Amino acid sequence: MSVTINTSTTASTDSDCTCGHCGGVFNPVVAVEDAYCSTECYRTHKRSKAASEILRLLTGDHRFCSTCHSQLKDVHKPSKTVVVGPPQIGDHDWAVAKDVLVGFQTRLPAAEIGEKSTDVNTSAGWIERDSVDNARTATICRCGNTEHSHREPVIQRLLGLHVADRLIEAVETLQEEDKIDTRIDEEKLRKIVDSRPPLEDPIRFALTQSVILDE
Repeated sequence: MSVTINTSTTASTDSDCTCGHCGGVFNPVVAVEDAYCSTECYRTHKRSKAASEILRLLTGDHRFCSTCHSQLKDVHKPSKTVVVGPPQIGDHDWAVAKDVLVGFQTRLPAAEIGEKSTDVNTSAGWIERDSVDNARTATICRCGNTEHSHREPVIQRLLGLHVADRLIEAVETLQEEDKIDTRIDEEKLRKIVDSRPPLEDPIRFALTQSVILDE
């Protein structure tokens, strides 16, 4: 990987720039890739962006637990299709018809059946659904997490290397499915997680530090 450092003597020095990673103020003459104060900030930003994309995909994928990153379910593409057409009112446009049968899911050993809240967490806050006890029976994780998209820091710290190993497996699954091409240093990830850094989100930190950048 190569980076571009702006060394032009004609660049304006009348106004300083703000680094896109650390937020520090620097002279635009020494800018890296036009937005960063140093090569290190640029590389750290790239690692952080790649790690965030991995965690975003896992959080949005109902197959994985966002706390311990175990795969809870597998989805098998069916051989048959179920095609739903347009509403049976007005003009019929079958061009919008599509297959709505995504697949059949099976639970994996990390999954259990248990109660989970029926309340929904949205950007506007929690929305309570109309149910007797605000709970329903569904797939939960053996680690104790009952909502796949929720991250529980306490559980992550208790499980330590188990979380690192499951995260490595999850990354490999995303790679095999061509959803990411990011490579990670597995031993570095395990070492950082095992050191239990006193951070609010040590798993994200470990994953970010473990991203391998193309030279």
